[in-house]
Amino acid sequence: MKLGSRRWLLPGIALVAAAAVATAVVPDSGVAGTLVFLALLWLVAGAVVLLARLWRRVTYRVGVRLLISYLVIGVTPFVFAAAFAAAGLWVLAGQYTSVRFGSELRRVRLQLAWECGAVLDRAREAGPAAGVALLEELADRHPQQVARVHWQARLGGRELRLGGLEDLPEITWIEGEQRDLVALHEGRLFGLVGAGTVGGDRVVALVPFDAEAARAISEAWWFDVALLSSGGAPEADGQDTSEGGTVAASAGTGRGVRLSVQGRSFTGDELWPPWSDGGGILDTPSIVWFGVTPNVVGLATGEVIPGAQLLALLRSSPRRVWDDFTLSRYELGSNILTPLAVLGAFFVVVYGALAAAAAYIILSITRSVRRLSAGAREVEQGNLDHRVPVKRRDQLGDLARSFNHMAGSVQSMLADVAEKERLARELELAREIQESLLPARYLSHGRVSVRAVFQPAMEVGGDYFDVFSLAGERLVVAIGDVAGHGLSTGLLMASLKSSVAALVHEGYSGVDLIERVNRLLLAHGKARTMVTLMVVEFEPATGALRIANAGHPPSVLLAAGEPPRELMMSSVPMGSPLCRPVATGARLGSGGRLVLYSDGLVEAVSPAGEPFGYERLLELLGAGAGLDGEALTSAVLTALADFTGGAARADDLTLLLIEHA
Repeated sequence: MKLGSRRWLLPGIALVAAAAVATAVVPDSGVAGTLVFLALLWLVAGAVVLLARLWRRVTYRVGVRLLISYLVIGVTPFVFAAAFAAAGLWVLAGQYTSVRFGSELRRVRLQLAWECGAVLDRAREAGPAAGVALLEELADRHPQQVARVHWQARLGGRELRLGGLEDLPEITWIEGEQRDLVALHEGRLFGLVGAGTVGGDRVVALVPFDAEAARAISEAWWFDVALLSSGGAPEADGQDTSEGGTVAASAGTGRGVRLSVQGRSFTGDELWPPWSDGGGILDTPSIVWFGVTPNVVGLATGEVIPGAQLLALLRSSPRRVWDDFTLSRYELGSNILTPLAVLGAFFVVVYGALAAAAAYIILSITRSVRRLSAGAREVEQGNLDHRVPVKRRDQLGDLARSFNHMAGSVQSMLADVAEKERLARELELAREIQESLLPARYLSHGRVSVRAVFQPAMEVGGDYFDVFSLAGERLVVAIGDVAGHGLSTGLLMASLKSSVAALVHEGYSGVDLIERVNRLLLAHGKARTMVTLMVVEFEPATGALRIANAGHPPSVLLAAGEPPRELMMSSVPMGSPLCRPVATGARLGSGGRLVLYSDGLVEAVSPAGEPFGYERLLELLGAGAGLDGEALTSAVLTALADFTGGAARADDLTLLLIEHA
């Protein structure tokens, strides 16, 4: 377990445990409530963090992300569209059932209204007895699509009640023709159709909207109906439910509908008769709808009862709705279903092909990403020879080609780096060899000391100096500068050192030594290489100086109590047939100093491009005449660093200080 997870999990467990203990010990205290709240907050935050980590783990692979994106974008809209279409079809089917119920009920009412009018016409034309005879004939008929019809009539002063329900009050308020009234009496609803004349004759047909009527309608028509009123529940099992109340329904499948009326609950089995169709999904009673008839009037008064209404709950199946909707002598339903099925199959095939194409694209992208990921792991493990197979001509293919090119570039770069490191090691070794070829930075020979500063511009420099102690108390100091810098220059410098050392020990000195070294350079094809060389011979006993020079910057003599003096000698550098070394002599008395240097000192430039120059060097040496040798060389180097601003030098720097005590 990671440290961060432990820091999160352990305090949370302790918090939950503390909340449980506090709830058990002091359940009603504020501390317990606070701990429970914090524990719940921690649990919610932990669940969010856990889900986020799980989501990152599940969607780590690009293929999974693409699949989820496809499902969200390509499949989810179809699911929503199908759900929306199913809901819309369910609403349309329910509303169609409600409209068909209303139209069938209206057709029954129109028939009854026509019969009421026919009775009045017969009584007016043939006398009340003829009207009564027709009414009795009509009452004996089996009612159409309803359980029963109750008739009330007044013909020629005679009151008639036919069809039962003798306890109903006499209806005296009918005038003209009434077709679509719903009347309420003591919690019972009636469909009322009637006709009345000015003379007082009237005929009224009452259709009880009760459980028996609902069963008759359900048996006669293609849907089931349950009739309820806002003043009572369905009259089931002979129970009288005349108390007022409101009806609340929650729709589901045909058998899963539940109604709540005045605290009583009813299921679909209690509302409707058993379903007789098959058990297929299209034959299940899943279409449940309603129809509402407002403006219910009182049976005795004919006045509208506020809040009273007739509620008809309807149930049917998708197949029954479809069969009625496409009812035709030409079997329209079958003729419509066939092209719809063909069109649906075509859409399924097209969508399947598109889904297969999307799956192929997802798999191809996943394969390409997997190859790139595998290639990255191979390169990460150091296998720079690995190349990703390029099989696509798209952005992923370009990415794979770029990856291969990058791997090749990295491989080449690492090879170059290895080669540079090898060269750097060789140059470092060459620098160490060069350092070993040069004498110590401080030498003492009796009363004479030589202090040296050597700073190459690169790993291997082209400057050269050497000190030889010869018999007879003689001291020979040589300083040179091979043009350029780098490894080749360092090798030439080493050759120059060996040549000078050999000639000095053979007894050559001064101009003769320089001429012989120049001949050696010319003999070995070094004619295009310029080398400056200055050889100083010093006899400490007499203080005599003999200086031979071939193109090297002039030395500076610092005599005690005198200003600095340059020992000027003009000559062409070695490496040319025109080289003619020159010589001069001087005296270095007790306390005197001789300064030798390479051109890297006076030719160093400032950031503005101004050279350090000979005059500035002479001023520094004059100002430091009272300093010891170490302090004087440090002063010169500090002044040079301040002048150049610490920038890297372009040439090697050598500074020699010969002191005579």
